[in-house]
Amino acid sequence: MRKTMMMMTEAAHKWVSGFHKFPRDMVRTLMKADPASWTEVTTFSPWAEVKVSMPCQTVDGVSYQGKEQCGNLVGRMKDGRWKIEMADGTVVVVTEDGFALNPLTALPRYVCLFQFDSQCDEEWLKNGNGIRLMSESHFRIYWHEEWGYFFGPDMAGYSVYSSHWVPLYKARNLEWHNEDDTGRQAQGRQWDNEEDMC
Repeated sequence: MRKTMMMMTEAAHKWVSGFHKFPRDMVRTLMKADPASWTEVTTFSPWAEVKVSMPCQTVDGVSYQGKEQCGNLVGRMKDGRWKIEMADGTVVVVTEDGFALNPLTALPRYVCLFQFDSQCDEEWLKNGNGIRLMSESHFRIYWHEEWGYFFGPDMAGYSVYSSHWVPLYKARNLEWHNEDDTGRQAQGRQWDNEEDMC
């Protein structure tokens, strides 16, 4: 795409508006019809919601057997273990085989899932650090053996553009903009209405 005079938020919107869009309920129905054909490839990233195997240990080494098995990833420690903040506020330490992405939120909270329309974007996702970078921007990513990758922001009730699409635009190293407007209130049209996206 030829670079024209536009702000970063506007450029991100232009990029995303070309993606293929699929209602979340349609994807859920397809997954239920043939679950063996679908694989979630999202990598773990901070604040992802996970289900923790019990018992586990707190950061102080004390055994933890809470009623809640769900929590949010806080970050990775130098020894490779993950800190997870449980629903009651307790922070536990778990190895990667001691938790999994929460199956209760098997699909993103957003109203639809997307596919890239550009082969360049698809290659970036498959062969670069795309899956990791998208996961770090709080996207959930799925692979279907026939139809390829589907993804969606795992969000609800806040600014999807500033929280997901603009960070993904930056992670993709796109430069369709001539000014970064992400640090100030966007002027003009707002693009955070879910109904505008699907």
